Amino acid sequence: MALNYYLAPNRITSDRDEYLAVSVDREGYKIEQVYERMTRQGSTLTKAEALAAFEEVMQCIIDIVKEGNSVVTPLVNILPSLSGVFEDEDDRFDPGRHQVRMNVTAGLRLQAAATEVSPEKVPCRERRPAPAHFIDNATGQQDQVITPVSTRPTTCWK
Repeated sequence: MALNYYLAPNRITSDRDEYLAVSVDREGYKIEQVYERMTRQGSTLTKAEALAAFEEVMQCIIDIVKEGNSVVTPLVNILPSLSGVFEDEDDRFDPGRHQVRMNVTAGLRLQAAATEVSPEKVPCRERRPAPAHFIDNATGQQDQVITPVSTRPTTCWK
């Protein structure tokens, strides 16, 4: 399957002739679905084994990062860092002004996989409602006549 996209005007720049790719029709996979796919018929790995191994790997990576270290894997690279402004060189970390952030970037194997993604341009989606049905609130009828809203002023609750 391809990475479907359409082009939309770039509203970030002042150049009216620039367009951005907007990805569409992507499916989201949860980790459980990855395990199901990984342990499908014919696999030598059971779902329980995969879950246990991945949990061990995740906890070990979390422990390493909590110690202030970085982790480089073929899938992702993780580097803890600090954000916020320090007043001078004697200033110390203050959780009210500073934050520990996790910088995560694609690892080498994941970066290489990007070259194997097949982008496919699809027609632009119009951003306007396209109701399939409507219900008239006054009569309760579906897909019939719409009763106009009363022109009486509404009461504001205070």
